[in-house]
Amino acid sequence: MTVPPSGASPIAIPKHDRPEHPLIRLSNEARSVLLRVTRGCNWNRCRFCGIYSHFGQPQFEIRPVDEVKRDLDLALRPWTTRARHAFYGDADPLILRPERFVEITQHLCATFPNLERLTCYGRAATAWVRRKHLSELAAAGLTRVHVGLESGDDKLLAFHDKGVTQARHIEAGRALREAGIELSHYVLLGMGGADREAVLGEIDAFLALPDAEKERVYAKPSGI
Repeated sequence: MTVPPSGASPIAIPKHDRPEHPLIRLSNEARSVLLRVTRGCNWNRCRFCGIYSHFGQPQFEIRPVDEVKRDLDLALRPWTTRARHAFYGDADPLILRPERFVEITQHLCATFPNLERLTCYGRAATAWVRRKHLSELAAAGLTRVHVGLESGDDKLLAFHDKGVTQARHIEAGRALREAGIELSHYVLLGMGGADREAVLGEIDAFLALPDAEKERVYAKPSGI
């Protein structure tokens, strides 16, 4: 059963006619149109994260455009056209070829003409690779990218196999902002324990991106 955001009566949709939803999402996307454009994580090596493997998606896949469009058409049933927010998952939809991302987003905006916000997760490394195309994605409708900074300390980033440096995080963040895309950072507070250099690295990264829209901080889980 699918419950529309207005609280109206549930609409029964056969299982084979339901859109795929991302495995994880942000808490503030609970009432957004959730569209799965990738499956799993294209990096999937970070030592602190095993979420996609845990949920049974260890392999990374890019879904065909036609399949994603079909999911959008199915999503229209419970939502009608009044949805204002949408979220792309799973990890790093920026990895899509720009023309594919734009095609899907144009279909999204045509299906939901009242859309005001489109967000997705994104790796800093991918945002940097796509830097020359970010303005195209913004023009199509992408408004915010959520990036896992985790730490501003290069030693910690290397230890956890993040695959990106503090400098690249900063470069990618600036590229996103210059393209008109909001930037939301995530930090694992305490990842470096009480190490002074680790704390200073995080501060340096924040100061280098003073116009980031949001910095979300999480306490370090035990065992990391």
